[in-house]
Amino acid sequence: MRDFYVSDIGRHQIVAVTAGTAADHGGPGNGQWQFLQPAGLSPALTSGLCIADQGNNRVILADPDDLSIWQVFHPDFPDGTSLSRPTSAAESTTGDIWVADNGHRRIVCLGSDGVVATYGQPAAPGAIDAPGRFADPFSIAVDAQGRILVADPRLGRIARFDDVTGANWTVSPSNALSAPIALAVCGSHVAVADFGARRIVLLDEQLSVVITLEDRRLFGPTAVTTVNAATILVLVSTLGLVLEVAVAPGSLAIVDEVRLPPLGIQRPFGIAVSP
Repeated sequence: MRDFYVSDIGRHQIVAVTAGTAADHGGPGNGQWQFLQPAGLSPALTSGLCIADQGNNRVILADPDDLSIWQVFHPDFPDGTSLSRPTSAAESTTGDIWVADNGHRRIVCLGSDGVVATYGQPAAPGAIDAPGRFADPFSIAVDAQGRILVADPRLGRIARFDDVTGANWTVSPSNALSAPIALAVCGSHVAVADFGARRIVLLDEQLSVVITLEDRRLFGPTAVTTVNAATILVLVSTLGLVLEVAVAPGSLAIVDEVRLPPLGIQRPFGIAVSP
């Protein structure tokens, strides 16, 4: 299985897993290579990881293989707010960083030009289906077209839009998903960890479910990351298990598994491979 990184919100660390061996990076705090409940991970644009450091209300670009690479984003907004418990962040091919600002139930764009913008607002009774409404924006990704995808488990849906204006707002069909907690772009599809239904699904361009994988080992999948267009890794936190899933036309199949070192990782949360 490909080497990968896991965020450990119990020990406040990023853990590199290589051939079943865990190497810890970081510890509790708010300094360099310190975290408080690091949540979602995703590959950074050039090297290293994009880390949602939710307990410190910040996003970090860092490389566990080069500890000198450490860039912190902790923006202040005109309304006096800052990030609030960000659970996921993803870097686009243009260098913009998109953040699931979970505490404020909105999406934040940290522009590569230094401009910070926000989109969305809390879903309210009677306005849940309105564009830009989020109840629990938990995981975020950017596809090859630069479109933003957000998993909202409380609303049981995936939302997609073009930019901070919310143009071309699209959501997955009603009742298609139970509690989608994580997502990753996989070729022309979107791979989703549907925590509520204990399954992995692939969505098509219309955000409809086209392939489903159900397996007893998917007892609460909490994170998913793309290795390439034919392979994804799935983190099952409750079992301390990482599954390698092959993606083929019309099918998903588990082809390998790795059990996380029980003494090295306390509460695994996010997963990513380095670019």
